[in-house]
Amino acid sequence: MSATATPIKELQKGRPGERFQRLYRQRQDSRHGPAKNAAFFAMGVLTIALGILTYPIPVIPSDLVILVGFALLAQGSRRGARGLDWLEVRFRRRFSDQIKTWKRLSRAAKVFVSVAWTSVVSTLFYIAYRVAASFI
Repeated sequence: MSATATPIKELQKGRPGERFQRLYRQRQDSRHGPAKNAAFFAMGVLTIALGILTYPIPVIPSDLVILVGFALLAQGSRRGARGLDWLEVRFRRRFSDQIKTWKRLSRAAKVFVSVAWTSVVSTLFYIAYRVAASFI
């Protein structure tokens, strides 16, 4: 990783199926690589847990928080990096039409879809919570 390149730019430059492993190797080869990997692993686990805990709250985009957690986790683990690269290839293959549609949307449309998705999923989880709570 060059001195001026951010991890996001490094991920964007990489080819699908190799991005996370490449970033992991670059970080591992850096001066404080093992310590950075441990920190990314710990932050990834905490971020995923936070995303799961905030899922019933409509305002918080928990899906994105969980995805960020997995990305952090992958940066701190060789196995996680391999897993995310594997998932990315399959995700792109399976959802290529939807990805093309998403890229064509305006920023306002993307915000609307994201808010609508978060609202629908949060509502469903809240309903599931209320139903489960009624049995206890």
